[in-house]
Amino acid sequence: MHGWSRDMIWGDALLRWIPTSPNIPHAGSCFAYLVTGTAGELAGVETGVGGQAPFEMISATSVNAESFTRYLNSQNFSGISFHSFNRGRQHGSYFTLSRNPDTNLTGVGVYMLSEINRQSGGSVFRRSPRSKLDIFFKIYGSTSIRSQLESGVSPARIVASWQANESSFRRARAPYLLY
Repeated sequence: MHGWSRDMIWGDALLRWIPTSPNIPHAGSCFAYLVTGTAGELAGVETGVGGQAPFEMISATSVNAESFTRYLNSQNFSGISFHSFNRGRQHGSYFTLSRNPDTNLTGVGVYMLSEINRQSGGSVFRRSPRSKLDIFFKIYGSTSIRSQLESGVSPARIVASWQANESSFRRARAPYLLY
């Protein structure tokens, strides 16, 4: 681990990236996956998997691309910008991440999902088959997000609710960080 520090990202190591999956073609894909990876299991939501920019976009048939993109940009997330996307019946946003984005990327995904759910009249979860919902809940780590979004809990409040668990985890892992 000579020459490495915890604040480095893959590109800082000056090592060649070996794709871990066809949908993770470059190191930046790992950051994009944090944003949209959970939502890809829901019916009617597309995240670019199978295309040229996997996980670097999100769209749905029930979304107005311009208002969706305007909403996301209005959140002023640090290190990420959004651009309208329209292809056939799918509408949403592509996003561009800075080299080392310093925002809660999974939290950005919750904002996206919340707005897609709002624009679809709350049908994102209702349209998804049970098998897909089971996978989504496993990836997210809880079934609570469904009831939170369906009852109108704001994405900011959902993301803030993670803070205590995150702090607890960081304290618990601290003794095991070797480098």
